[in-house]
Amino acid sequence: MYVAVRGTGPSVDQDAPTLDSTTAAPVIIWDATSLGCPKTAPTAVARFLILNVTMTNGLYKLGGSDGIPIQTGFDPTCDGDSCLLGNADLCIGTAGRKNCAKCYDQATALSMHLNTTIFTAYYGTDNSGRSFKSGTLNPLNFEEFAWEPVYKSVSDGVLG
Repeated sequence: MYVAVRGTGPSVDQDAPTLDSTTAAPVIIWDATSLGCPKTAPTAVARFLILNVTMTNGLYKLGGSDGIPIQTGFDPTCDGDSCLLGNADLCIGTAGRKNCAKCYDQATALSMHLNTTIFTAYYGTDNSGRSFKSGTLNPLNFEEFAWEPVYKSVSDGVLG
């Protein structure tokens, strides 16, 4: 299962980006026994994602012949197979776009008790030319600096 953000894929599937189209569609649930989840908890769930949205005067800047918005999409929360954000069992997704995940039994993973939080960081300007400010709070900006203990505490709470 994956999550997609309307309008962030290439022009051919902009309304409903596909898993392999861009950074617009990260995997959030994965059958992960082959990745290290135990057989009693074979389902890996990414519980925290980071979405960057970059706009100029409230509009996406489009690039290339396929019309993909520039600097807009999900940032991976893993570097290779190493989680950047605290407490996680493993990293799931496609190479270069993996996200931190924890292992759960299938019943728990599919219940209403697990939610995926999406932190959205806006960059650029709105349609009135005012600067967006939430990009300065992007958790990936802090993972290696003094905020790490605070961020780890928050991410551990979100990731479980």
